[in-house]
Amino acid sequence: GLKDHHFRETCEPNPPLSPERADSWPPPPEGFPPGTIITSFYTSYQAFLRIPKPARWRGFFVLRDPRDYVVSLYFSLRHSHPLMGHIPEHRKRLKGMSLDEGLRYTIGVGQSNGTFDLQRDWVCHATNDERLKIFRFEDLFGDHQFEAVRRLFEHLGISVHKQELQDLLEKYSFENFSGGRRPGETDDYHHLRRGL
Repeated sequence: GLKDHHFRETCEPNPPLSPERADSWPPPPEGFPPGTIITSFYTSYQAFLRIPKPARWRGFFVLRDPRDYVVSLYFSLRHSHPLMGHIPEHRKRLKGMSLDEGLRYTIGVGQSNGTFDLQRDWVCHATNDERLKIFRFEDLFGDHQFEAVRRLFEHLGISVHKQELQDLLEKYSFENFSGGRRPGETDDYHHLRRGL
């Protein structure tokens, strides 16, 4: 089976996500171990191309609607994200702002940390490579989750029986990780705020 390779653990704490900075995150010189899935890997498409890979590989990028990203980041920075790196500074600033001011501030955070540039880089370039596929965050967690995750597994060459996939999605569902809330039931102070 696949093993999770925790790339972020090899990086300095809370690095910015700008494409220039992401390009400087040194992956292992020999590439990542075979048979692994690399999670929480924030880098530009161009930097991703430079990483050594086995002869046969598949990858995917999860793209989130920038509007949902901003709202999620706002509530995360203001209420629920563990205090680390620049989070305490952002939280202090946001506590003194109205919702409107806070959302504008959060858009600035997304611009300065390079998130929007990274998304644009992947959308503009990765669509021409059959080994890479872009999946929308909203599809992976929305009403058509089963089909979206089935397509993701199919792209990766992972065979899973329909019932196994259903069981997997249920095990890792928003409801199970949020204390029983259903998607759409909001708790602004929980890191899994809304599930949509």
